[in-house]
Amino acid sequence: LTEGLLTNLSSLSVGHAYFVSDTTAGALMKYSDIGAGEFVTFVGIAQSASTLLVSIIYGGVAYA
Repeated sequence: LTEGLLTNLSSLSVGHAYFVSDTTAGALMKYSDIGAGEFVTFVGIAQSASTLLVSIIYGGVAYA
């Protein structure tokens, strides 16, 4: 899945951007949870508490 809707079983915060990090494989995290030096991939924005609008973007650089 590279774009579209993804139903998540955990609770999402509506309107927040979600990322996958190289630190915890496969775990979704909000922008505020990203630590310095982590390589992250933007996954999408939460449309509801259980639905993520997916649009994967890999930046290729560590978060400062």
